[in-house]
Amino acid sequence: KMYHLHTTTRERYHKDLLARRTLNSWVPVCVWSAAIFVLSHQSSLPELPNKTTDTMAKAFGHFVEFGVLSLLVYRALYRKHVDWTKAAAISIFFCLTYAISDELHQTFVPGRHPSLSDIVIDVLGVITGMLVAVAISVKFPLNTVIFPNQVTTTRERNQ
Repeated sequence: KMYHLHTTTRERYHKDLLARRTLNSWVPVCVWSAAIFVLSHQSSLPELPNKTTDTMAKAFGHFVEFGVLSLLVYRALYRKHVDWTKAAAISIFFCLTYAISDELHQTFVPGRHPSLSDIVIDVLGVITGMLVAVAISVKFPLNTVIFPNQVTTTRERNQ
């Protein structure tokens, strides 16, 4: 028997599509994680004149940062057809680990210090982001708005 050493055009197309889909899924996670790291690495952040407003704005920033991160990680896993419950669990674990490492990172930044309250706020953001992501993926399986480039629905895959 003679084996083909070259892949067909169709096989190359599918490999390229898989590579693009993987990049489109994980690059946003990496970029967002890097943005969190850069913000965390600042010796001081701009402060608002009112102390209460400043504290609330920074807490909201933590909440949004990690809410979006959990949504992006979930999206990347879900697009690889990982079961939504497993994708949610992995995303939560990843984001909690990143939140803790973010606070530990701040111990090495002059003028910054770790804060347990920041981790709690991050966790609330992660849970909220996860609830939004799961609600969207359950109500609209492989939705093309939040989860683009999906060409089949769950029903079509199961046929």
